[in-house]
Amino acid sequence: MSRGNSGVTLLEVVLSLAIGITAAVFAAEFFAGQLAWYGRYGKIREACILADRVSSLLEEDICFGFGFFIDPADPERLCYWTMEEEGRRLHVLEEMDVQAAAEAVQSAEQTEEGLHIQLRFSDPSYSRVRAEAVVAEGEEILCRRERTFISLYEEET
Repeated sequence: MSRGNSGVTLLEVVLSLAIGITAAVFAAEFFAGQLAWYGRYGKIREACILADRVSSLLEEDICFGFGFFIDPADPERLCYWTMEEEGRRLHVLEEMDVQAAAEAVQSAEQTEEGLHIQLRFSDPSYSRVRAEAVVAEGEEILCRRERTFISLYEEET
């Protein structure tokens, strides 16, 4: 070739491609990390929404109860009394019942599959009980909510 021709040499093409590929790899790694964080945040958000919904379902059942008690060896099971027309009636609220309710909430709202809820009840008294709802995916805890439920039959002090 003569010196008067202007064009791109093979060395310039190879250097340009190498720089472009390097920049693309760095950009891909950056965006992949951002997408992973976005996905994780979405799962945590879904877990917290599920925990709040389950707490609302619990409140609907528990607020009409009184005389709460649990077996310390089995804190996933809450026993309490309700007033019916026939008289007092014993209710047992188990984690399995809440898990079924949580699955119904998940299917109705099309939330993330694979989330499961664990309940622990503590500090029972005549008119109050504390519940802790933990939403997990496998062994990883995504959201934890603790709430004290107060019966409508709370005695005035």
